[in-house]
Amino acid sequence: MNQKSKIFVGAMSGTSVDSVDAIAVKFSSDNKKSKIIGFVSESINSKLQNKIRNFSSNSPFAAYTEIDFEIGKLFANTINKLIKDFAISPNDIQAIGSHGQTLFHAPKGAFPTSIQAGNPNIIASDTGITTIADFRRGDIAAGGEGAPLVPMFHAFLADNNPAIAFINIGGFCNITIFSKKGVDGFDIGPGNYLMDFWIQKKDGALFDYNGNWAASGKLQHELLNEMLSDPFFSKTPPKSTGFELFNSSWLNNYIRKNKYYDEDIQRTLCELTAKSIANSVMEYAPLINNLVLCGGGTYNSFLVKRIKHNLPNITITDSSEYGISPKELECCAFAWLAKRRIENETNCSCRVSGAYSDSICGGIYSPPAKKRNQKIKST
Repeated sequence: MNQKSKIFVGAMSGTSVDSVDAIAVKFSSDNKKSKIIGFVSESINSKLQNKIRNFSSNSPFAAYTEIDFEIGKLFANTINKLIKDFAISPNDIQAIGSHGQTLFHAPKGAFPTSIQAGNPNIIASDTGITTIADFRRGDIAAGGEGAPLVPMFHAFLADNNPAIAFINIGGFCNITIFSKKGVDGFDIGPGNYLMDFWIQKKDGALFDYNGNWAASGKLQHELLNEMLSDPFFSKTPPKSTGFELFNSSWLNNYIRKNKYYDEDIQRTLCELTAKSIANSVMEYAPLINNLVLCGGGTYNSFLVKRIKHNLPNITITDSSEYGISPKELECCAFAWLAKRRIENETNCSCRVSGAYSDSICGGIYSPPAKKRNQKIKST
């Protein structure tokens, strides 16, 4: 491994299951700055999307192995495309940080775990680059939630400025808060996930572009209040969530009680995201004056408008002010998490996850000896 190089790759696929993203990042020798070298995104085909969306804890083991193999291959191909498109020498990349594709997240109970598909052995073998993966289960083994993972990277970007908080709006939302005691963070609730599900079911669109469909509907206040009464929203952090809780069954439990127009449900789901974000900020970060948004939900202009409406006294910007677009930030975080793992430095905070100790998370997967440091051919 070239110790002079500070290039790391981050790769992930989120709960939207629409693409695999990969980013190459160069970190300064003093570990205070980062520079993006390149970013690529490769679509997940509809057949694989369906396999992932239909997967559950009751699925046969063969279903998992298929997804694990196919996602591993797709991650490797995406990373090799990144290397080719931006003329990066694989020898200059110290490691890949792969989040994988979450299939199941259940950090509490008799058998706590979190399962991400995307075989890291395949990624390491097909790229010839050391791969770091399985970040969540190390924290879960230490009694934590295994999520959210990005707050320590947010702290790196903002230098622990207590006047700033970060909100990541992916399929689900999480918040990062800074104080003299350290970094705090937790999952807030649904981000884009339920809105995406609803428009896919009713319209066939992958997502609600700019929130236009939600904007056309009428907010159902009673429905919103019923949804916000879910115990998760009032649960004291640390906490994490996912589609194991907030899913079609959860939504149907509320909307079956009355007859609503489809667009009114979308409008109310949008407000659920905006209101739950605002409630978390007001309760846990009342002294901030700047809220930084990142994740795909940042591109939903109506959602952002509603967040601003619910937080009128706070300046709301996005991660572009740190030189990282909202779509790139979480991917960039996994490059940083891999960097910390390779350097044997803490990359998972117990203040965020509720574990009994900070952790150095992620398994290290080395490529076959003959592929180490070789020039990678395009796949």
